Amino acid sequence: MSTDAGVSPEPDRALRPLFVSGMLYGYVSAFVAAALLGFFFKYPVPFRGYVSGVEGLRVAPQAVVFYLFLGGFVILPVIGVLAGLMATRFAGSRRSLHGWTFALAVVLNILFALAVMVADVFWGPF
Repeated sequence: MSTDAGVSPEPDRALRPLFVSGMLYGYVSAFVAAALLGFFFKYPVPFRGYVSGVEGLRVAPQAVVFYLFLGGFVILPVIGVLAGLMATRFAGSRRSLHGWTFALAVVLNILFALAVMVADVFWGPF
């Protein structure tokens, strides 16, 4: 069945592998984003408080596992798929598509992690 414009309502079959890789990149890039933010800023680690510097580089990715159980397992794949869809605008080849997807997933996860970092303003300190 097609629409008036002659476009099928199903997503393009060529994009399906991008969804899967985007979901995986969403998870992996969360650890990278947490490590970067933990190194350069103070990162909230549950049951420990804020960490930064070398300790943040080591401990902040461990906090991602805790945040996964609090609901991140739903949000991170969505971030990865959005990064993959955004990457289709920039990538020239299939190989660069994966690089762009991962880079954009890191950027989107940094933005999401920044939102988590300032959540204590609304909910109180961890």
